[in-house]
Amino acid sequence: MSKTFRGHGIFAMVINVSLALIPLAYIKLIEWYLFLGIMPMVWVLAILLVWTLPHPTYLFFELKHLIHNPSIIVPRDVTAVIVFGLLSLLGLGLQILTNVSLLGLIGPTNKLVIVLSLSFFASIGGCLGLTDLVWIAGLWPPFMLEHLQKVVNNNKLIALCLGTTLLLFFLTMFFA
Repeated sequence: MSKTFRGHGIFAMVINVSLALIPLAYIKLIEWYLFLGIMPMVWVLAILLVWTLPHPTYLFFELKHLIHNPSIIVPRDVTAVIVFGLLSLLGLGLQILTNVSLLGLIGPTNKLVIVLSLSFFASIGGCLGLTDLVWIAGLWPPFMLEHLQKVVNNNKLIALCLGTTLLLFFLTMFFA
């Protein structure tokens, strides 16, 4: 039997934090392989980076447990507010750090376009996660398109995606 915290699997929370750290690890490995001049590894890692880039934003969306479960805030469940709040802040911080690190790797050319693109991609990926798109299943294009359609057909997810894109854009520009 799996352990839960306020209805959320503890193992799932640990996996989400781990997945949110992976893009930064890939960026460091890409920097290392660029230094060594081993381009095939750079390309493999770049593909893996694209696949995992939105995970910090999905972790940022752990805030949904506080928003969609008023019973946590009403009786002042301080532990839940702290746990889900810190997970959300960690996700936001990791996404900003990932964007800034990628910008440093790519270079300052077209900074606005690159930051806006990274922010939108991370936001749409986070919203895809909210449609219960499983990490590995996202590799199957028909499944990915099915979940993308769920985002496009949901006004609340579109608003969340656009709002998150702007938030990530401004914070990345501020820290870059």
